[in-house]
Amino acid sequence: MLLTTLRLDPQGKLPMYRQLITLIKEAMQEGDLVSGQKLPSIRSLAKALGVSRITVEIAYSQLLEEGFLISKPKQGYYAADLRDIQGRLPLFAEAKETAPPANEPPVVRYNFRSYGVENDSFNMSVWRRYLHNALKQPELLTSYGPYQGEPRLLYTLAKYSDEARDVRCSPQQIVVGAGTQSLLHILCGILEVYNSGLTTIGIQAPGFFQAEQIFRDHHYQIRSFSLAELEDEQARLPELICINPSNPYRGEAVTATQRLNLLGRAVQQGALLLEDDYIGEFRYLLRPLPSLQSLDRGESVIYLGSFSRTMLPSLRISYMVLPHCLLPAYREIGARYNQTASGMEQLALADFIADGHLNRHIRRLRRIYDLKSQHLRQALAHYFPQGLTVPSYESGLRLLLLAASKENAQSLADRALDEGVALIPLSETIENKEDPSRPLRQLMLSYTAISEKDILPAIESLKKAWEPVL
Repeated sequence: MLLTTLRLDPQGKLPMYRQLITLIKEAMQEGDLVSGQKLPSIRSLAKALGVSRITVEIAYSQLLEEGFLISKPKQGYYAADLRDIQGRLPLFAEAKETAPPANEPPVVRYNFRSYGVENDSFNMSVWRRYLHNALKQPELLTSYGPYQGEPRLLYTLAKYSDEARDVRCSPQQIVVGAGTQSLLHILCGILEVYNSGLTTIGIQAPGFFQAEQIFRDHHYQIRSFSLAELEDEQARLPELICINPSNPYRGEAVTATQRLNLLGRAVQQGALLLEDDYIGEFRYLLRPLPSLQSLDRGESVIYLGSFSRTMLPSLRISYMVLPHCLLPAYREIGARYNQTASGMEQLALADFIADGHLNRHIRRLRRIYDLKSQHLRQALAHYFPQGLTVPSYESGLRLLLLAASKENAQSLADRALDEGVALIPLSETIENKEDPSRPLRQLMLSYTAISEKDILPAIESLKKAWEPVL
């Protein structure tokens, strides 16, 4: 083995000299560096690895002290005979069998926690055709691509967003990325340039966990936000509010009056609104509501759209529409962020949308998910005539359950999991006016990934889990 082929990670957690020590030990253990073989000189290895001579010198000295290397005066360093050190160092200790955990986690048979999609919901053959067509454009695929996104996709998204969600924007306002979290990292950079004094971010219930983690990583303060705060005209809004106005978890969309009030207060106080519209197309009883951004004049709303729920979770393409006030800040720092989404998938998606396939696919999904929702509600009503209610719903891909119980939501979720049913507990509790001793515990069922045939046995298992405590 040529040690000059070793690769060190400058961004790694371990110092460079410790990385080099580990790599040399592994090479000796695996027989790539045999006893008596001469190692490169300190100068030549440092040059080959692109590190300082001190880094290599420290590594060699440590290996020499531990007995892995032998130094011969005026000749250099040589690999030692491992038989002299075998068994007395942890690196070469025999692996010990570990006992299996005492308590195996329950087997999940019915997963209402999953945010995936049903296997048969997407036409893979059509999508493969568009990927294949994208591969025929090597001139667009042999580079990292524009940092903002492929121009063809930006123009397509501007047109599609206007038609599907009434989002008013130009292609220059759109930023494409590999998933929402990568876009939120960019947004944090933009916010730092736009308003370095921004410290507090409000998150509407039940929370936006991925966003919360990103914002905490960037040292923002997170607090819960409720639309009830709008009733106090003197209340100060958070400087940035994350909201899902078209698909709140209680099933009722934010009213037009609330939207206009929220926008007016945001403009008045200089706050920004982050609209998470990842499932805005899914509304069953009426036409999908327009986005909050459609009521804005491009001043306050940052719009987030995604294709993970409308197409495939593995299609890591999301997009962000910036209001005009943030564009100067983005132009200042945008080029520092390489494009993270696959150029091939961007091109395929642009043509897939332009040819009308996405609209047809969403219409089909609406029928599938609407039917699932109806069957799920019917099963819940049958097995839980008392103790459990499902609030009226208008949209979304999940149902909210209100369970009257002395046990908290997490305990109810644990009981369900013992019967093979995984669901989502929420921390917020609602007062039960009929029986104050049994508060209404909130739990959610996400039904996109569960098959139609599994709904009835899943709720039957849930009945078995909760019957003693409801």
